[in-house]
Amino acid sequence: MYASHASLRDDYGVSTAELDALVEIARSVPGVYGSRMTGGGFGGCTVTLVRSSAVPALLDAFEAEYPKATGGQRVTCFVTSAGPGAMLLQQGPGAQAAASAPLSSRVGLVVALGAMLLVGVAAATASMRR
Repeated sequence: MYASHASLRDDYGVSTAELDALVEIARSVPGVYGSRMTGGGFGGCTVTLVRSSAVPALLDAFEAEYPKATGGQRVTCFVTSAGPGAMLLQQGPGAQAAASAPLSSRVGLVVALGAMLLVGVAAATASMRR
């Protein structure tokens, strides 16, 4: 995630000082696995992958450090966790039985592995507030 953010910042020039500050603040918090800007760039949000137990420390770091880095701006954060993953959705007869079936055994395995890796992980999305 950090490399992706660096590429968006350096190769494409779509980051901002405020987004870079959010990523660097997140990087300084133990338990954060990665952070990067999200969306179209030129302002907006970051998404940060963080161990659930480290969420309070991340939120505290954003609250304390972001205004220092941005001349007093504040940050709004939303905390969420991984969902059940991809599944087959259908309309019509048989839809209920198939609604929770994996798209394929391979995709189901990837999703299951992803879900297993995300156990105990929350994603924090930080948004700049002017």
